[in-house]
Amino acid sequence: MAYLLSDGYVVAGFPSGAGLSWAKADTTGAKKKINAIACTPDPEGTGVAEQAVSFSGDCEGEDNWAVICEKDSSGSADQAENYPAFYYAAEYGRNALMSAALSEGWYLPSIAELYAVYANRERLNTSLACLSVDALENAYWSSSLPEVAASTSYHKSAWYLKFDDASIYSGSKTFEKYVIPIKKIIE
Repeated sequence: MAYLLSDGYVVAGFPSGAGLSWAKADTTGAKKKINAIACTPDPEGTGVAEQAVSFSGDCEGEDNWAVICEKDSSGSADQAENYPAFYYAAEYGRNALMSAALSEGWYLPSIAELYAVYANRERLNTSLACLSVDALENAYWSSSLPEVAASTSYHKSAWYLKFDDASIYSGSKTFEKYVIPIKKIIE
């Protein structure tokens, strides 16, 4: 199942059924700052997704995996093992047995794109209920990182959005959260 959002994006109707880590602890992606994929929400915290949130930085997640691959060529070679959240998103179309045209191009959304999914959650949850699929109410990874100074350990975090309480936080990339893949279908 897929659902059209604004600007030609579609969201996968079936999020990951289990928590996945953003990256394994021993990967470059888990240990290093990658400001090229930084996107900062304003504000952040509990309940903020219920109000207007603005974003600065890299607001499109479509190329974030390519940036990680540049920084961690050895770790990204085994995407399934080392970057499970990205792997789930990238393989979503093939695993959902979509046609060849639709099976490619799925990715882990930026925090700004994930916020757009959250803004459409009621329509999505109505569709999911018709298919007897659980509602979107977990914490979901984005592909975005906080913008950080070199002197902090904040670089070991990525943004996620908790749909049950409208929270936007950053957390350790090694923690397990759920994934909602998206695909851009209109250029």
